[in-house]
Amino acid sequence: MSGASAVSIAAAVAALLLVVFIAERMLPLRAVERDVWEWRLRPTGRFPDLDEFSRWQVGTLGVLGGLLGYGTVPSYAGVAVVVGALLTMGVRLLVGVRRVRLPEVLDNGTTRVMFTMSSVLNDSELSANVYAAAWLRKTPVSAGRIRGPVPFVLMWRRLRRRFYIPLLFLVTALVVVALGPDPGLWAQTGLVVAWGVLSSAVWRATRMGVRGELPWRLAFLAAVTVVGTVGFASFWRPDALLLFIVPVVAAILWCAVVRGRPRRNDNFEVTETGMGVAVPLGTVSHLFSGTLAVIPAYLAAVLGS
Repeated sequence: MSGASAVSIAAAVAALLLVVFIAERMLPLRAVERDVWEWRLRPTGRFPDLDEFSRWQVGTLGVLGGLLGYGTVPSYAGVAVVVGALLTMGVRLLVGVRRVRLPEVLDNGTTRVMFTMSSVLNDSELSANVYAAAWLRKTPVSAGRIRGPVPFVLMWRRLRRRFYIPLLFLVTALVVVALGPDPGLWAQTGLVVAWGVLSSAVWRATRMGVRGELPWRLAFLAAVTVVGTVGFASFWRPDALLLFIVPVVAAILWCAVVRGRPRRNDNFEVTETGMGVAVPLGTVSHLFSGTLAVIPAYLAAVLGS
């Protein structure tokens, strides 16, 4: 095994472990809703076990682990897919299936309901607050003295309390390392767009609605954009550096600003396609806001190669 392969595999394993950690923090595996406990499990004397949602979560993470294994070690694709899937599912079960008391399982159920319902709230600010609340559960939050510029300190605290955002940035960087210097056009496009989506979370988290915040918000956005662009360019080493950097910056900024602004969907009309499929255009537009960033991201991959 070459050194590069060892580094790629280590990065892939680290990325999967981080994803499992974030999933357990925000979507606990052993969880049950209170009404299910009261009306279905308690009368039969059964303690909450893994339900269908938890099994779907384990399976989904297994698919992600298999895909990352395939991209990391394509020369042994079959083995890599199986090992990646089994490793991810095994670690997820090991972390999630542990001895817990009933109050914690019920509390986990409340957290899971909050997180899963965020996708149907059709309000970006409410959804972001739900994610933050899910991450901060059981975490004591105390006020401290402000040392330094007030907007900067408050924005920094908001990002620190939403620590899943920096962790997901780290996961994206580890996936870049795992896939190697030539991951393919669509993999490069997806990673740039993923960085843009996370940048939109930074743009949203730094919005406080106070006077004088814009320069600091722009500074945070510029920082994540520069880090992402420099990281992509340094690792992928495009032939046409300028033709690569400009669309990457455009993709990240477009996705960050468009997707990071307050969005609310009030259009629930369903459009018939004539092929037996009904499309809720308002919901689709809300969920996939900022996806035009795919165009400059793909151009960066093509022009930089």
